[in-house]
Amino acid sequence: MSDFLQNKQADLQFPLLWHGRLIVDAENFVSRELIELTFAGLGLSLSSLEAGSVSSTGRYRSWQICAQIPSLAIFRAISQALCALPGVKILL
Repeated sequence: MSDFLQNKQADLQFPLLWHGRLIVDAENFVSRELIELTFAGLGLSLSSLEAGSVSSTGRYRSWQICAQIPSLAIFRAISQALCALPGVKILL
């Protein structure tokens, strides 16, 4: 991890309300239930989960996620868990 990212993570104040966007392959669509199960597996609940837009070509779609994250360790764990879901292209 770059020094820049490590310094930015050190500036985070936990708990924090995280707003993220998950970009997924539309053919290998990640369901609402799968995202909810991923958070539940780490003992977290979602503040909101909304289906976002579909790309102009229809290849990708997004999910907008909002959740209370209690610690940096959990923040890293949820990032890894979401990126490991089938069809996930990018987590922002």
